[in-house]
Parts: sequence; C-alpha cells; structure tokens
Amino acid sequence: MAIRVLQFFSTLNNGGAENRMMDVYRCINSEVVTFDFAVLHNGKHFFDDEVKLKGSEKYILPDPRNGLLKNYKALVDFFKEHSFQAVHTHVSWYGGVVLMAAKQAGVKIRIAHARDSVIPDRSWKERIVCDIGKVLIALSATQRIAISKEAAENIFGKRVVKKGSYLFVPNAIDQKKYIVLKEEERNALREKLGIPVDRKAYVTVANLRKQKNHMFLLDIAKALKDKGDNFILYLIGEGDLRTNIEQKIAELNLTNNVVLMGSRGDVPKILCAFDGMIFPSLFEGLGGVILESQLVGVPAIVSDAIPRVVDVGIGMVEYLSLNEDTSVWADVIINKTSCFDWDYDRTLQTFKDRGYCIEVTAQKYLKEYGISENTISEAMIK
Repeated sequence: MAIRVLQFFSTLNNGGAENRMMDVYRCINSEVVTFDFAVLHNGKHFFDDEVKLKGSEKYILPDPRNGLLKNYKALVDFFKEHSFQAVHTHVSWYGGVVLMAAKQAGVKIRIAHARDSVIPDRSWKERIVCDIGKVLIALSATQRIAISKEAAENIFGKRVVKKGSYLFVPNAIDQKKYIVLKEEERNALREKLGIPVDRKAYVTVANLRKQKNHMFLLDIAKALKDKGDNFILYLIGEGDLRTNIEQKIAELNLTNNVVLMGSRGDVPKILCAFDGMIFPSLFEGLGGVILESQLVGVPAIVSDAIPRVVDVGIGMVEYLSLNEDTSVWADVIINKTSCFDWDYDRTLQTFKDRGYCIEVTAQKYLKEYGISENTISEAMIK
C-alpha cells in the first residue's frame, strides 16, 4: 500500500510552485509514494488529469476568505478523516492555519514551504495576517523549507533565518524536459511558433497578475520600439489582468510587437526558440523560470527584486533596478541578447553542482516526509 503525502496549494494550475512539485512527482513511483492534493478553489485545474493518472486524489477545501473558523473546522475534520504520512503546504502564511489543523488532528509530519519574498507596500492588515501566520507556523510546523533566504525571512521571520532553523532546498527543475536545439531545428521551431525570421523574440513566462509587473514590462517594450529594436515580445501565462494588458498594448501601439500566447504546457520544449527572457517582477521567492532560461541558453534581464541565488553564475542573468528608466532596460536587453557566451555541457554541470537537478530535490523531500532510505530508493523512477 502506497505511502500518502498531502500537498496543499491554492489551485493546481500552471504556476511556478505547482510546476516544481509536479516535476518532483514525475520522478516518483506513485505506487510507492502517492502525492494527494488539497486546493481552495473549485473547478477544473491544469494538472487535474495528470494527477488522476498518477492515482492521486484532489480535495477541495473551503476558502478561508469565506470564514476562517469554518475553514479551520473543515481542515481538522478533513485530516481526521484521512491518513497522511505528511502534510506539505505551499500557501504562504495560510500554511500556519493548515498545519495547526493537521497538528490538532494528529498528523505527525507537518512541513511549511516558503516560496515568496516580501510583498512591497503591504497594508497594515496584511502585515498583521502575515505575522499571525508566522506564529502559527512556529507552533505547528515540524519542518520549515525555503527556496531562498528572502522567502524564508518573509514566511518564517528573520529570527528563524538568523538561527538557521529552516532547510534550504532550491527550486530544482527537471533538466531532462528542456530541449536545446541545433540552429536548423531551432529555426524550424521558430517558424512553427510564427516568429518572423528577421525579428528578435523576447519572452516572459508568468501569470498575468500584479506581482509579475506586466504594465512596466509593456513600458519596456515601448522603449524597445522607440529605439528601433525589431522584436516581438511573447507573454506566456494567463490571469486576471489579461484585459488590462490588452488595453495597454493597444494604448501604446504595440499590437504588432506583443503576442499573448496564453497558458502553455510545452514551455520546456519551446523556451530555447527565444532570444531573451524579460522578468521585471515586483517580488519573487526565487523566480524558477530564470533557471529554465539559463539551462537552455536564453539570457535573462530581471529586476533586482529577484533573489541572487537564482543566478547560477554562467553570465546569463542581468539584474536591473525597477527604479531605472525603461530606456536603460531597453539598452541592456538589446546588448545582452546580442552578445553572450553559453555552453550547454558547462551549464548542466553547474546545475548539478548546485543541486538544481530534480532527482536530488525529490529525494530530499521524501526524506523529510519520514520515508526510509530503502523506500526512497524504491520510489525513485530510474
């Protein structure tokens, strides 16, 4: 009988945290260790079919915004009704509520995962909620995991970071999924994607929400156009701001320069077709897509709100302040995507040396779930 571990998310859509954990799950024989998933939003989600094929269950829990006490009672009842070896939360401060309920219900292994760095300009209410979450995590988590120091400080607090009372596990990626093509094959892929042969192709892979700073990104695109850069910017992702983004594209006369590609499941196969990644996020716990771009040889120009640990040190990442003029961003993008040195074998070895390969991360998680070395060996798909 399989050991069952609950992964707790807000949704099972195509976001960074969900993608990383699905990469981990694909390394694991689900007949030995099964990940079940709990979410807060009903409806069809991006990964539903895949987790069902793995023999996993998806549970819908009440949204805490509709009543936290009602939500907490439902969580306690849920954990009492099911038998999980461990609970692993990926929901920021709210993980404290989930793990407190799991503790009350008798779940022995309770893991809080910090994935986001500090949100700028938080209201006093948001700061209080976050502080309460930190206290609940301190009282209920048996282990804290973070993808960066910045994420750990945000979710667990600076005191925890100072004491080193958390486990740093980088957001590894499944390097086997990411395709690097020879020039002729890459040109064929660009043609398939509709990228004109005479134009640069920039890309941003991010959900269309405020954190990802698409409005500033479009201002950068306008500056690129004003400088005569012959480019198309491809936006991969979906979200609530799509209509606002479409309106601003029209207002800035960028209809021929910006393409919204929607949410895609083939990013690992198409990422190498682009000439540069632009990623001006307001905040990130890590920024895993920047790892992906480095792996396939796409230089990344990113905001200085991105943790430095995401740069693996092969000269493919350029950091810029969000206070810099968009004209400066445009100059750096043009220069960086025109002149850089990259080698796949050297890059892959660097990823392995830094622990960014997925098999290492999968084994670390299984160990934290209290699974024996023999069972871990049996669970890993060879």
